[in-house]
Amino acid sequence: MILRKTTKSLQCIVNETVISLGMEEVTASAYSQARYKLKHTAFIELNQKAIVDVVYQDQDFKKFWGKRLLSIDGSKIKDSEHNENSA
Repeated sequence: MILRKTTKSLQCIVNETVISLGMEEVTASAYSQARYKLKHTAFIELNQKAIVDVVYQDQDFKKFWGKRLLSIDGSKIKDSEHNENSA
């Protein structure tokens, strides 16, 4: 739930999650307080186990001077078929 990208309010996300899990509803404040108790190292370990170990386990990727080279692009592409403003 923490890693989920959404435009919904925090309370809506919390409600959807606990209902789908069959749990009692909680307040957004209770969720925020519980989230605050998480150590940042939990996300580092999650990244290592769920992404790095899985994606790079076979070492089948190109390297630049012996290192993996990653890049990030923040560009947005508009699909004219789904764009409401397209002609």
